Amino acid sequence: VPNSAGFFFFGPDAQQIPWGNGALCVDGHLYRLLPAVGFTPSGTAQRAIDFQTGPASVVAPYSTWRFQCKYRDVAAGGALFNASDALRVTFCP
Repeated sequence: VPNSAGFFFFGPDAQQIPWGNGALCVDGHLYRLLPAVGFTPSGTAQRAIDFQTGPASVVAPYSTWRFQCKYRDVAAGGALFNASDALRVTFCP
């Protein structure tokens, strides 16, 4: 959603259950990447990740994690939030 706000989170497992106006695709112990990020007028957002400290320090070589973004979606009504599609990433050393 353009000019919205949201946050990225990740976990080790996959699922697909209704959540907000969409689906929660990440499962297991969830880690939030804070602070929240702002979306551009074109509806994109990005987050730098520090793998040395904070929640991303749990990421080990050869491990696979799922990432997703939860964002405000007031215009859609309903739960007033939605989530991006999930992305599965395997980390190499």
